[in-house]
Amino acid sequence: MGIAKEQLYDNQQEAFYETLAERLGITCDEVEEIEPQIKENTGSDGAVYGYYLSFKEDAPREILDKIEGLDSNDCFWLDISDLYDEDYDEEQYEYIVKKKSPYNDCITSIEEAIQLLGLSLKKEKKSKYILYRQIYASLEDVI
Repeated sequence: MGIAKEQLYDNQQEAFYETLAERLGITCDEVEEIEPQIKENTGSDGAVYGYYLSFKEDAPREILDKIEGLDSNDCFWLDISDLYDEDYDEEQYEYIVKKKSPYNDCITSIEEAIQLLGLSLKKEKKSKYILYRQIYASLEDVI
C-alpha cells in the first residue's frame, strides 16, 4: 500500500474511533485498546437487520464496564443512524425494517409478473416489447 493510501486509511480509522469514543462514552485511546469491530445482525433470510460492535476477546474489563448499553455478551448494538450520516432516508429505513418477509415479497412480485405476461396484447410488437421491458425492470430490483 502506498503512503497516501496508508495516510487515508489512518485518517478514516481515527475519525471512526473518535465517533465511537463519543458514542460509547470512552476515550479514543480506550476505543483503540478494545479494538471494536462492526458486525452485521443477519436473519435466516440473509437480510441485514442491524449492526453491533464486538470487541477483542481480552479487552480490558475496566474499559468495557464504562460502556453504557453493553449487553451480556459484551456487544454494543448500533442504530442504523450510528453508521450512516443524517442524510439517510428514514422512510426507506422504516420500510426495510417493517418488511415481514422479503422472500414472500419476491414470490409475490414474480407471480404478478407472470400475470402480466399472460395479458393478451394486440399484435403490436412495440407494446409487447415495452411491457416485457417493464416486467424485467420490476423483477430486477426484487431478485
